[in-house]
Amino acid sequence: MIDEIYKKELDRLRMHYVDDLRINLNKIKKYSEETLDKIEREGVSGFYSMNADVHRYTSNAWRASWALGELKRLEELLGRKESEDKKKNKKKKNKKKKKK
Repeated sequence: MIDEIYKKELDRLRMHYVDDLRINLNKIKKYSEETLDKIEREGVSGFYSMNADVHRYTSNAWRASWALGELKRLEELLGRKESEDKKKNKKKKNKKKKKK
């Protein structure tokens, strides 16, 4: 198993990025719903913001999603390395026992 310190740090980072993803997806949802309502009410005669935050929300959501993917990949790499190290140590122990 991955060292507890690394596991705790990975979990902390994952919680941060999951929260960030959730927050930004909710902002996208709210903005989308408000804009769709406005389109229904005002159609083409409405005033639509040229400085809407939707781009920032989607960029932040993408960034959080990407970070979560990278953290999962890192966890898997560390887990594989740990398994390989255990196998190597087991082989070394077996060789030592055979030499005696």
